[in-house]
Order: sequence, then structure tokens, then C-alpha cells
Amino acid sequence: MNNLQLFVIKTFGEDSDAIKTLESFKGRADKFTIVDSFFEINSIDKDDEGWFAVFYDNEVLDERLAESLEEFFKLSEADVLVCFKKSKDSQSKCPRFFRGDIELKLECLASALEDKLVHQAILNGWVLDANYC
Repeated sequence: MNNLQLFVIKTFGEDSDAIKTLESFKGRADKFTIVDSFFEINSIDKDDEGWFAVFYDNEVLDERLAESLEEFFKLSEADVLVCFKKSKDSQSKCPRFFRGDIELKLECLASALEDKLVHQAILNGWVLDANYC
């Protein structure tokens, strides 16, 4: 894999399952860290040459998306990869994969330098909410 560090944010909900989130990456995450906040993610050292992903503990990757990640990491010139999320009642899109040198805003899944970065949408699969699975 291409140095992927997975951060899983605790939600403390009934459907929380950080291990299920990790398992949905099918061994493609080189490092795995459970965190309480975006601030905590920014304070942890990341590989500037790799990527990091941010997911909540009630989300998983669908299999098609997990299988296509490595190609996106190798071929994309983007700084941020945006995924589409499917839950029981809605669909949305959100940045989920970031180059290792990017710092997040403290309150959301966005870069502190959002306007200066190249974003690419991944259409190969979904991030699935636990209620959807």
C-alpha cells in the first residue's frame, strides 16, 4: 500500500464499531488510530509522502471503493480525495483521504487550506453508514 494511516473518530453511538471500520479497508491501512477529535488528528505525526483517511466509527468502505484505493493513491495528482456517502435516508459527499502534509480544520472534515488544494471525487464506490449496511 501507499502509506495509508487511518484515523477513526469515536461517535459513542449504538452502531459504533471501529474494528468493523478498519476491517472494511481490507488490510490497506498501514496504521490505525482511534481519536476523539480533529484536533487530535492534527497533533499526530503523519507521513508527508503518504495519505491519511478520516472516518467515523459507524462507517465502512464498500468493497469496490476499498479495492480501488491503491490506484487512486498512485495515479491521482489531487491533494484530497472526496468520497460519496450513502446512509439509510440520504447521500452526500465529503473529503475522506488527504495527503500526509495536510492539516485539517478543527471542527470538520476539511483542510485548513481548502481553497488552495486540488480535490478529486472517487466514483468507484461508497462510504456506507452503519444504518445502511
